[in-house]
Amino acid sequence: FIRAIREEAMKAEKQTDNRWIADYASIRFDGDALKWFETLEDETQADWRLLRRAILSHYSEPGYAEAVHAGRGTSVPKSVQKGPH
Repeated sequence: FIRAIREEAMKAEKQTDNRWIADYASIRFDGDALKWFETLEDETQADWRLLRRAILSHYSEPGYAEAVHAGRGTSVPKSVQKGPH
């Protein structure tokens, strides 16, 4: 999900616009992920850096921190994997 959002930001030449990226990401949430997103503070919803951290924290698998340090990624539930179409 995060990679797909970053790719779209690059295509739109908005990769440094954290507000734009957060707004774009917000329309990609669905189902339980959307419900979770709506519980976040406004500041987190509006800032891609904060939103990205919240996503990783909320949807990371057990052992996420160890996987990141080992160079492996993590998966995100299908409800937030919907990429741009």
